[in-house]
Amino acid sequence: MLGIRRLLSGRWARAPDRFDPQRVRRALEDAYQMTHGRLPVEVQSDVARIRQRILALVPRADEFPLGSVDLFLLQRIAVDYLPTAIAAYLALPPGAATRPVQGNLTPLDLLRHQLWLVEVRIAGIAETAEHRDVDNLVAHGRFLEEQLGDPSDDLSLPPTS
Repeated sequence: MLGIRRLLSGRWARAPDRFDPQRVRRALEDAYQMTHGRLPVEVQSDVARIRQRILALVPRADEFPLGSVDLFLLQRIAVDYLPTAIAAYLALPPGAATRPVQGNLTPLDLLRHQLWLVEVRIAGIAETAEHRDVDNLVAHGRFLEEQLGDPSDDLSLPPTS
């Protein structure tokens, strides 16, 4: 009964979108183009680096486990979080970027912090993928040792006649 009420009330959590590499690439290109010439050089470099790190992970999407939170976040960062942060900053009136708005922080400081948060999360996702690669290599080495034996066990070839 509770399930029917939830269904009728629309409170079921929506399933995450399937990972769409083309959508991710397109969103990253749009975000990058949106910033071109409109951000300070160092912030433009931050956006470019984030874009490259995500693009490096896109071809590996099939390696992520089914229902991966990391893969979900990778797509959300590319199609929503990154463009939203950039658009909010670019929507500010001229001159507002250098006036403190939160303590001593300017909107530019806030944008840089948001980009840093994004980059840290992407670095974590990349590190997880790298650890998975190392784990796979180690597991394959163990498999080979089990299947083929360890040559240090003094195995020798039969004499030739």
